[in-house]
Amino acid sequence: MRRTATTFVLALLVFAALPAMAVAAAAPAIEYSTPSPIRNEEATLRFSIDPEGLETSYEVMYGEEAGVYHPFHEPIDGVLPEGNEPVALEKKIPVFFEGPLKPGTEYHWRVVATNAEGKTEGTDQVFATTDGPKPVFGNGEATQTGLSSVRFSGTVDPEGAPLTGCRFRYVDRMTFLMAGFEKWAATEMVRFGETVPCEESFAEIGSGTEPVTVHGEATGLEPGEYVFRIEGENAYEDSVPVGGVPFTVSPDFGSGNPPPLGPPAEVLGPPAEVPASPKPCPPRHAKEHAAKTKKHHGKKRGHSKRHGRGKACGHFKAN
Repeated sequence: MRRTATTFVLALLVFAALPAMAVAAAAPAIEYSTPSPIRNEEATLRFSIDPEGLETSYEVMYGEEAGVYHPFHEPIDGVLPEGNEPVALEKKIPVFFEGPLKPGTEYHWRVVATNAEGKTEGTDQVFATTDGPKPVFGNGEATQTGLSSVRFSGTVDPEGAPLTGCRFRYVDRMTFLMAGFEKWAATEMVRFGETVPCEESFAEIGSGTEPVTVHGEATGLEPGEYVFRIEGENAYEDSVPVGGVPFTVSPDFGSGNPPPLGPPAEVLGPPAEVPASPKPCPPRHAKEHAAKTKKHHGKKRGHSKRHGRGKACGHFKAN
């Protein structure tokens, strides 16, 4: 009798648990948060998804019109494992292979989540990009101040908006010539070298419309050749000057006869691309220039084209 009662109680417990287990599995639930930060050309969208007990995939759509969303380049943005609690998520747009957003433009967006129980399409949401001025940075010069220390200078024009970042970035010269200061790698931007902050505070730099001189000090550098630039941002956009300024860290600093640094006015641009030749130059013939025949000096059709081809290949000297 006791065994029968125990079995009955266990059966009741299992039966009572079955409805709860069934309720736990459902289509995913989506909740939105306020997008932040929003800038001239990018935005970070924030939301949460409750997988409702099942593995759930999700994607974020956006566009300039409600219901007309940005075309997908990836099948999904992410996958959540099984769980019964909301997961906070974010999506920075645009992604690396897309062009920037338009400043001062209204965008619509929504999240779509899918699991084995169904698809949930979130409601249409709206955000607007900013349209504020970005700061203007100018490279200055680098001065060696010790065996392994260099002092940088540069200028920044806040253009009427306070800065949120100001720093000097430096890389060795070979890295700069091969890749610059930064380069896309797979799905993210990789930045090279080291940075040191501007010594002047944001309050000291202010939010005016005139250039302000700023400085930075780097230590622990090995002897060698380097390239630096100044960079930073405000609430609206990132900003960097074009190219970089070379400088040298000399092991003879303080000996009384250190080698001169690179000229401050010299600015290195990004690594140049070598254009491909339309077709290889023909091999030089030993008698190609020996005979000045009447045919060579004649004004026949195609002479100019052949003569120009010869110059391009180095077969003729300019007159």
